[in-house]
Amino acid sequence: MFPAFGLPDIWDISEDRKKPRWGDPAATSTPTPTPTPAPILSGGSLVSNSTSSTTGIYRALDTDFGNSGVQSQAWFDAARQDGYEGFITTLHTFWDGQPRHWDSSHIALERALAAGMWIGAYGRPVSYWRDALGPLPAEIRSQLKFFALDIEVEPGGVQFPMRREYADGVWSEFGVRPVIYSGWGMWGDVMQGSTAFSDLPLWDFAGDLFTWPTSLTDPALVAYGGWNVGDNIRVGRQVQMQSPAVQGGIVVDRDIFSRAFIDAG
Repeated sequence: MFPAFGLPDIWDISEDRKKPRWGDPAATSTPTPTPTPAPILSGGSLVSNSTSSTTGIYRALDTDFGNSGVQSQAWFDAARQDGYEGFITTLHTFWDGQPRHWDSSHIALERALAAGMWIGAYGRPVSYWRDALGPLPAEIRSQLKFFALDIEVEPGGVQFPMRREYADGVWSEFGVRPVIYSGWGMWGDVMQGSTAFSDLPLWDFAGDLFTWPTSLTDPALVAYGGWNVGDNIRVGRQVQMQSPAVQGGIVVDRDIFSRAFIDAG
């Protein structure tokens, strides 16, 4: 599988804005091809809010737009001009306790691509990976840099543990790189600190920052789940989520990602 990378989360949080899903449909385990490992990131820099990043890391935003609906092409163009190089959104939601695919996700991803941004996606709960990726048009799915398997306590305290067949299926059925999204507190709550998935790349939430970090190791890494130890550091860090930022009137989360990892996708 892929090398792991990570960082911590010192809060136990359930993020209602990233709409969860329900249930645990049976998944079929399929032998997984062995992709080329992503290069290890040693560091990098992120410049001001109005300028694109240079070496080492990309700036990105993630949002599902909530009840505001997909924004215009002009919104995506402006986000790109403001220095965001990647866009990540949900493919599956749990509005009003009803699990369903977000039918507008492909429009958002198409507009992000048209604005010159790379794209990624996620879905909740983790067991709905097939429901999330399956309906996405193949021409959009083929351009995803990753699909994040989101491991955190869902609203109501419901927990959906990670299973190996989820990551295997994302890669073998759809050809998309699986990534774990979690944090120190969330992983501990759901997975009790398991290191069984440390071969997968980590998109890490480690608490909000209100300035852009200079690298994936800024601030100091906190080890959990087998990540953030030695060379096995996170490939992404969610920079701002609990107190989200606003971009063009829309609430968004801010992220940084390893340039080497994204470019390898």
